[in-house]
Amino acid sequence: MTETPETPELDKPEQVAFDVVARLLGGGVTAEPNDHSGRQGAVDFLLHYPDGGDAAMEVTSAAAEGMRQLYSLLDATQTLPNPGEWTWSATIDHPRDLPDLIERCGRIIEYCEANGIEWPSYAYDHRFMNPDVAWLIGSTAAMHGSPDLPKWDAEKNRERPLFLTPGGRGGGVNESLSKFAGAIDDVVAQGHVQKRVKKLGRSGLDEQHLFILADDTALPFDVIYGLMRGTVTPPTAPTLPGTVTHLWVLVTMTPRVFLVTADGLRAFDRN
Repeated sequence: MTETPETPELDKPEQVAFDVVARLLGGGVTAEPNDHSGRQGAVDFLLHYPDGGDAAMEVTSAAAEGMRQLYSLLDATQTLPNPGEWTWSATIDHPRDLPDLIERCGRIIEYCEANGIEWPSYAYDHRFMNPDVAWLIGSTAAMHGSPDLPKWDAEKNRERPLFLTPGGRGGGVNESLSKFAGAIDDVVAQGHVQKRVKKLGRSGLDEQHLFILADDTALPFDVIYGLMRGTVTPPTAPTLPGTVTHLWVLVTMTPRVFLVTADGLRAFDRN
């Protein structure tokens, strides 16, 4: 009696790729885990097409080493709306909090000025009174108001801007995603990703898929912010490395999956 082989256990990036790639390719394509049972040099998956054709797929992940590079491209140029009368400043440590900060900062300022709060990030007595202050206390953002320094600069005859600066790390925002291609090229150039590219080249199959699950720390702040919004398609495509014919990129906390082929860049909803 022949025993049915057990389905190999997949790690998180492999499971994501398994769930996403065949579904988005459509047309009856299936994905078969292939690197198991001690197979030497086997690619992670074989993709099977209904016409009998096969493709090779390797899966990898990317993240900033120790998150040291998370804000490597931040520049202190981002400003936020200030509906109040005081001068305010803000810092942020993680890009995931920027959309909420932009949405909430005006309400936080109005509430804090009405209640004489200069440091809302430490206004613990107010966290149960105001949801925006509660969010700020629990986030990586911080704000500071200066009641003795009016927003209006009479000497320069203009308002003092509310600058958003890194809280130890940081950067501005480029909503056009013009830096997306270069950022992905940098990820692909990493040594562990290049090993996957070379492995695909040895597969003997003409169609080669490289799937990268990138943590949000793997890309610059300005790119992550644009991807999180999910409303802009990058104007240029990353470079296909080596003999790879299909480059898949999925960034955590963002709503879309990108596919790069010789025909250019396509974006899919991830769900």
